[in-house]
Amino acid sequence: MKKITVLFHAPIPVGHRVQVVWYECLQGGIFGATSALLEHEPQIIDLVTGIEYVSDKLTGTSGEKVALKPLAVGPGVDARAKPRYQLVGVVQRCRIINHRTFGEPEVQTELTIAPQTEP
Repeated sequence: MKKITVLFHAPIPVGHRVQVVWYECLQGGIFGATSALLEHEPQIIDLVTGIEYVSDKLTGTSGEKVALKPLAVGPGVDARAKPRYQLVGVVQRCRIINHRTFGEPEVQTELTIAPQTEP
């Protein structure tokens, strides 16, 4: 079993087969951009429904949010993101955890996945 925790809402039903892909992306900083693995923000695809769960960091957006307007995102994973590793398996447990950080509500998802080899 493999347990992963992601920093977004991904309510995937138990028994669904998923593909999880971790990417390395450029992350801005005070001294310029550096490449970093998005350990808790992978792309998750529910292979039963086709629903994709992904962080804004992988969508090629500028990250700038305008009040009362949706965030502009690209059609897929940003071409500059580099896939590093993946996991394909069946969800055995899914927990959605709501918590507060600095007074703001946040959510994370904990998935327990039984790894499988791809057919």
